[in-house]
Amino acid sequence: MFKKIAVVVVLALAGFLAFAATRPETYHVERSASIAAPAQIVFNNVDNFKTWTALSPWDKLDLQMKRSVSGPSQGVGAAYAWEGNKKVG
Repeated sequence: MFKKIAVVVVLALAGFLAFAATRPETYHVERSASIAAPAQIVFNNVDNFKTWTALSPWDKLDLQMKRSVSGPSQGVGAAYAWEGNKKVG
């Protein structure tokens, strides 16, 4: 009985490894969304860290989240950091 179970387990493992060997080494995940607004308005809102509280779904998960913006609020050199509960990091 043990021998039959061991053979089944080894065959299943070999089958899984053979299947895994046929898969590509890398993969790509991409998401997209359509926003019904002019591109410049969307860019201005995404580029400016001060407007992120209105856009962020995580702000609703932790009302006590601490945010900080360093450098300019937008463009090159802007930086955004946060500290929150377990749901937002």
